[in-house]
Amino acid sequence: MTDFPIPLADVLKIADQAAWWMFSKTKGKLAFADLKQEAMLGLIGAVRTWNPIKSSFKTYGSTRARFHLMDYLRRQDHLTRVHRKKSKGHLPNVFSFHALNEVVTDRLQVMVDETVAVPGKSTLESDYAESLILMVSNYRLRDILYLHYFRGLTFKAIGKIMGITESRISQLHRAAIETIRRKAG
Repeated sequence: MTDFPIPLADVLKIADQAAWWMFSKTKGKLAFADLKQEAMLGLIGAVRTWNPIKSSFKTYGSTRARFHLMDYLRRQDHLTRVHRKKSKGHLPNVFSFHALNEVVTDRLQVMVDETVAVPGKSTLESDYAESLILMVSNYRLRDILYLHYFRGLTFKAIGKIMGITESRISQLHRAAIETIRRKAG
């Protein structure tokens, strides 16, 4: 258990402020609860590295929480900074299956069913497949698995959507499958 140098209510307030800050920056594309959880992780790290001689914990902790949230978003992004800059806003940030569905629909001009099901599988099997995909914490890898297994897209088509090469999609797919195998036991 981590002992905070200030009351827990103040720590939660710092986490809330950092999460709301990022929530507004991302225009609500990310779940607030996820952002708050990441802000709390940043604050736990801040406790370990805080030096009371240099600054107050509130100042240091809020800065660390915000930087932790920015690092979290960078880890989830499927493009490098250079590729993001080159895209000049043509490629949206994709943070969820729902948002990804909208992007794929716009890019490929295909109709999307309200319910997502693996072709030829029952709803129970489809739910199980989705729960396996959710074992992967990296959104970029989740997106690749979703597009490949739920939408039936080839690596080449996924590469066009995400703006990266087919071979890189294959590498990321392999990494996602290894993650699922490791976590599933």
